[in-house]
Amino acid sequence: MDKNIKELLEAFLGKKSAEEEKNIKNISDMGELISYWKNASSGSEVRKLIEFRMAEVLNEELPKISDIKKLVSYWKNASSGSEAEKFIEFRMVEVLKGISDMKKLISYWENASSGSEVRKLIEFRMAEVLNEELPKISDMKKLISYWENASSGSEAEKLIEFRMAEVLNEELPKISDMEKLISYWENASSGSEVRKLIEFRMVEVLKEKLPKISDMEKLMSYWRTTSSGSEARRLIESRMVEVLKEKLPKISDLGELKSLRRNTSDGSEAGRLIESRMVEIVREIQPDKVPLWFVEMLSSKRIPSYIQKVFVEKAGEFYLALTK
Repeated sequence: MDKNIKELLEAFLGKKSAEEEKNIKNISDMGELISYWKNASSGSEVRKLIEFRMAEVLNEELPKISDIKKLVSYWKNASSGSEAEKFIEFRMVEVLKGISDMKKLISYWENASSGSEVRKLIEFRMAEVLNEELPKISDMKKLISYWENASSGSEAEKLIEFRMAEVLNEELPKISDMEKLISYWENASSGSEVRKLIEFRMVEVLKEKLPKISDMEKLMSYWRTTSSGSEARRLIESRMVEVLKEKLPKISDLGELKSLRRNTSDGSEAGRLIESRMVEIVREIQPDKVPLWFVEMLSSKRIPSYIQKVFVEKAGEFYLALTK
């Protein structure tokens, strides 16, 4: 068989030649090995040989490396479950144990892939550091910045939220600024103890503030930052009803009404009031004064379910008027 064809077949099938095996065994530069590794087929004999050599080189080189970014670059170029990967992860754990600076850990965390083993290793170290550091922190902004850089459901996130709850227990009774409460609420996990504490304080503040608010935009912004079914949301919707009863008869713009409806709960009294006003507006349209929004809905066939029946009736009415 022609030597060139044999070499092509070896390359295609991932077979190692005696010469190639000798060359790989003589390489001590990780950059060069990674380059060969990238160009070898997954699961091939050549890749296995490269990874075996990587493990040998790493065994000597890793104890001298303390740069996490360099370790991560090596880790990314090792097959899952390989000896090389295990060596790198073991060294990462050793290096991470020497880091107690949360900013540095957060920086490494941000550069690690979501759900990766590297991120888990970093988060484990973050949790160790936080265990010592958190009891000394009473600054909510700092706690929030830590919380933003912890994976959902991780040990680090749970520790931060526990400390947030402790700090808020003292701080919340002094806060009457809804914007500040909303900011805290947005930086707490859905269903967490922290969010419940904030919403409890929101209820106390809203009971004082809501009777003085008649601005629907402000009420809607409050509504958007409360949990579905919460006491805070029910209070806001109750005030919305009072404001809407006064304002709705003066609103004839369907776009404005649709926006209002989007910011109310399904089945709520506020939602029903807005839907009723939309039905009224459709009913009031005269054949000689058909608004542009009606034509656009007719063309797109995107009609909200709550006005569909009256819309179809009106469309039939207009059709009859045109065919007389």
